[in-house]
Amino acid sequence: MKWGFLTAPKHLVDGQVRLARCMASRFDGSYEIDSWGFDQEIHAALMSLGKARWDVVVDGLVNVPQTGPVLLAVQRRFGLSEQSVVSMALASAGRRVRRVGIPGPVVFEAPMRLTGGVMADPAEVRGLLRDGHVVAVPMRRSLISTSPGSLDPVVLEPAIDLGVPVLPVAVHGSELGRRWRVVIDPPVPPPMEDGRLGAIEMAGMAREAVDAVSRDR
Repeated sequence: MKWGFLTAPKHLVDGQVRLARCMASRFDGSYEIDSWGFDQEIHAALMSLGKARWDVVVDGLVNVPQTGPVLLAVQRRFGLSEQSVVSMALASAGRRVRRVGIPGPVVFEAPMRLTGGVMADPAEVRGLLRDGHVVAVPMRRSLISTSPGSLDPVVLEPAIDLGVPVLPVAVHGSELGRRWRVVIDPPVPPPMEDGRLGAIEMAGMAREAVDAVSRDR
């Protein structure tokens, strides 16, 4: 998917209109928030604003199931835009992403949950996967090296226990630029072991898979 410069103002206006409707719904109580703190209206508004900010090209969207749980192992460099860009990529296929990694201070939790943020808590990840959500787990930052950072096996363990596919995702772009490319590869093969050992094995395999995808530009 790609949006040119001439269509950006349209998405900006659409996002502003959606945000105005969200504010109005706060006054009349007509808004809905799910059990994880997610607000569908606010998410849709931010996706429209994102289209005005970024041009996103997606490769491998066919690898994402149309329904059911899936876990995304997402490459991260600076870590400011990648998760939002991936959310936009999946939104084009009608899937809403729950992004693992709300910062520590409690003041950030409620507003980030409204837009799809969740805690890096295995119990929460397990519950989201059981409910059929798409969960994106960011890799540790790799500011200097071109190789992707590591993954936390503890957060991956629920996917191993539930048999949920883990998809490697590479993200190419610049924080100051407009063009981004998201590459989604087929699922990583399931590990030989179960439980924590399987999660450790999966963390290594997923990192290698993301590394391979990120080098294949």
